[in-house]
Amino acid sequence: MTSWVRRTEKLDKYWSQQIEESPAVVITQSAEVGAAEVTLTELRRTVQSLEIDLDSMINTKISVENSLREVEARYARRRSTSMGSHCTWSQSWHRPGQRDSARPRNGEDFSLGDARDSSNSLQTILKSSTTR
Repeated sequence: MTSWVRRTEKLDKYWSQQIEESPAVVITQSAEVGAAEVTLTELRRTVQSLEIDLDSMINTKISVENSLREVEARYARRRSTSMGSHCTWSQSWHRPGQRDSARPRNGEDFSLGDARDSSNSLQTILKSSTTR
């Protein structure tokens, strides 16, 4: 046999083997493609779910920030109202020449008994400033 005939036989054998293995390779690769498509579909669903969760978290964050601003504004209003009541009360307390039972006089000690009379008015001031 000539070398040409041997090469032809080898090539013939090679291509026969390739043709026989091709369906198995195609089936295997088709299965891999199918698995990859399933994985891709699952990943797309996961991404959609994560985007929905992210949108929800962003909306929750915005809501919490708005609530915080409202609480801070309410606190500031109450504080300014409370400070205004406190200032009015302090001004009447420290008015020169004014004498009341709760205010210590020159040389006198301040006692809780003296303060008891003014404690009701202080409680009224504090209650009215916190209920607003």
